[in-house]
Amino acid sequence: MVNTKIQLYYESGFCNGWPLINVYINNQWIDAFEANTQNRIIECACDSGPVTLSIEHWGKNPITDNGPPDKFFDLKGIELNDIKTNFLLNDSEKIIKPNPWDQKYHITHGDNYLGHNSTLYLFFENPVDQWLKRRMGDNDTPMIGQETSREVLLQAKKFFKISKNL
Repeated sequence: MVNTKIQLYYESGFCNGWPLINVYINNQWIDAFEANTQNRIIECACDSGPVTLSIEHWGKNPITDNGPPDKFFDLKGIELNDIKTNFLLNDSEKIIKPNPWDQKYHITHGDNYLGHNSTLYLFFENPVDQWLKRRMGDNDTPMIGQETSREVLLQAKKFFKISKNL
């Protein structure tokens, strides 16, 4: 288990009450809140490996909560372990649950505005710091000529005609 701190930055709209939000990690409920501020900090223990963070806007009555103003939840930013990871918002997936008279689910990508009863999915891996290094192209292999193995040191000694033992 890896301790993970998630900070959500959002805007929300009031109409017959604030939006109700449930948060899940890998389909396991971890938090519920009324979105009446601009941010929320969630700390939890997650398994290592791929993580699906689900943010669900629920409880909106499609008839009485449509305003104006509208009841909505709009995710503007996210931090994982105090590291800004707003690029996750571009990779998000949103599923809009239909009104009772609609039959079709709507799926969109990169749209973080939850105006209807809907769920936003964000994807990352734990531990977060190692995942970010891999995602940013961090490479532990030294560049050619930057190696410091014994073989390279002996080659340098021979090239510069150094007689001291290494």
